[in-house]
This record gives sequence, C-alpha cells and structure tokens, in this order.
Amino acid sequence: MSCQKSDKSKYLNRPGPPYPAQDCQNLSKVGNDGLKYISKPDKNGIYKWVKLEKYEKKSSKSTKTARVKKSTRKSTRKSVKKSTRKSTRKSDRKSTRKSARKSVKKSARKSTRKSVRKSARKSARKSSRKSARKSVKKSTRKSSRKSTRKSSRKSARKSSRKSARKSAKKSTKKSSRKSTRKSSRKSARKSAKKLKFYDAQVFYYEKPKFKKSNYGKVHKIIEIYEDEDVKGNVLYMTTVIIKSDNLTNAKKYLKNAGKIKSFEIIEIK
Repeated sequence: MSCQKSDKSKYLNRPGPPYPAQDCQNLSKVGNDGLKYISKPDKNGIYKWVKLEKYEKKSSKSTKTARVKKSTRKSTRKSVKKSTRKSTRKSDRKSTRKSARKSVKKSARKSTRKSVRKSARKSARKSSRKSARKSVKKSTRKSSRKSTRKSSRKSARKSSRKSARKSAKKSTKKSSRKSTRKSSRKSARKSAKKLKFYDAQVFYYEKPKFKKSNYGKVHKIIEIYEDEDVKGNVLYMTTVIIKSDNLTNAKKYLKNAGKIKSFEIIEIK
C-alpha cells in the first residue's frame, strides 16, 4: 500500500496525521496538532495512529517487568527442583511397588482370559467346519444335478443350431455361386464393350516386354525390328495394336513396356 496524504475531511479535522494508518504501517508521521505519531496494530490487527511518547513509555515498562520476571523465575526454579527431587524419589519407590503388584495381577488375568478365548475359538471352529461340510455336500449334489440338466439342454441347443447353420451355409453358398457367375459374366460383357483399339508405332531403346495390366493389353504385335538413330544408338521399332479404356491408359501401357524414345498412337474406329 502507498502511504499518501488524504484530502477527506475526517483526516484533515482530527489531531492525528492526515494519512490512513492502514496504508502507513509502522511509519511515523507528524499530526495535525504538531505532535509525532506512529502507525501500530491493535489486538484485532487494525493499524491506528499512536503518539510516539506513549509508545516509548509502554516499551520501557515492558522491558523492566521482563527483567523482574526473569529473576523471580530463576529462584522459583531452583526451589522447585530441590523439592521435586525429594518427592520424586519417594513417589518412585511407591510407584514401583504398586506397579509390580498390578503387573502380576494383570498377567494372571490375561493368561486366564487367553486360555478361555482359545478354547471357545476351537469349539466354534469345529462346529463351523462340520456345518460347512454338510452344507457343501448338499450344495454340490444340487449343483451337480442342475449342471447335468443345463449341459444336456445346452448340447441339444448347440446341435440344433449347428444343423441349422450348416443348412443355411449350403443354401447361401449355392445362391452366392450363381450370383457371382452372373455378375462376372455381366462385367466381362460390359468391359468387352467399353475397350477400344489403338494402333501405335513406338521406338524403344530396349526390347519391349508387353504384359497384361490394368491400363490395357496387347491385341496384336505386327512387327518388331532393330534400327539405329543418327548417333548410332540401337532402337527397336514396334507396331502394336492395343486394347484399352482410353488414350491416356494406352500411353501408360506403352511406357510400362520399356524405355521410349518417341511414339505415335491412333484410335482405330
């Protein structure tokens, strides 16, 4: 918080300084009456302006009382120590005797209680084991009967399901075979109708290898013979008729066959 002078009437018309005490914590300022004040907290932790003279007197009184208290404490401590030593020795002797008697009595009681508890536990365990064995035998008999009934029912259900599945599979296989044959025939007819013929004359740097692919296939190889270009490089001049969907796929098919120098391709109508 910044300690700044306030222009409010309640700060200007009082004898204390015209500053909020909460903002000027532990600071001293001159009041409106010309005396010096210091900002100190009260019991509740709220800061208030207190005259410096009163604050100094209180601090001096507290130091004197503290010295007197120290001297009295020392004397009382010495006297208390002497008296406590004597009393402690007597009390220790009496307490040791009493504790020995009490411990003997307690140990005897504990041993008797333990033996009683052990015997009670053993008898309870035996009775519980017998009852548990009887209940287990009864439950096993009932469960075995139920399990045999359930297993017989499950086996009957499984066998009926298997036979139903087998018959369904056989019928579906027959129907699927017929449908696949029909669809394959239809697709073959459609593809045969869509394919076009292209006449291509190509110059390869190496002997071409024509293979069937997705781009098309060779319908007829008319001729392949060796030739040379101006630089003396060997060229393979090929004339081929190709089946393909379109012109771009036909060009791709030719490029996949080998390294091309140049080519000419025409659609045959």
